[in-house]
Amino acid sequence: MAMYAIDKEGTDIARDAEAFFAEVADDDLLKFLSQLPMIWGNEERMTVADFTYEAMLWPFIKDAWRKIDGSPGLAGRLGQLDQVFDHAEKHLEKETGRTRRVPRTTNLASFMQIFMQGKLQA
Repeated sequence: MAMYAIDKEGTDIARDAEAFFAEVADDDLLKFLSQLPMIWGNEERMTVADFTYEAMLWPFIKDAWRKIDGSPGLAGRLGQLDQVFDHAEKHLEKETGRTRRVPRTTNLASFMQIFMQGKLQA
């Protein structure tokens, strides 16, 4: 579950950031941001370096979705998701030398929500 900061007045600043991105971001950035909860299922806080890694990985993920076929159903798409990220992470590392700081853990509740909405593929 993602951890968000609350300012001194008790305002959830993540909602302000979400509103900002919804107003100024293009569709590609919004797709990237909407999938972050699904791919960051770690208990550990996401750092700026982690966020940067995920942003750098995004073009490789989109490419991998086009190349890797999946099977129908929830299990088939979950398997495809793992293959997509493995492919993308290997290519990012090959091109930049960057690796993931913590192992990727899929947030299953978020994955199922995105799957049921038909918004899984990048």
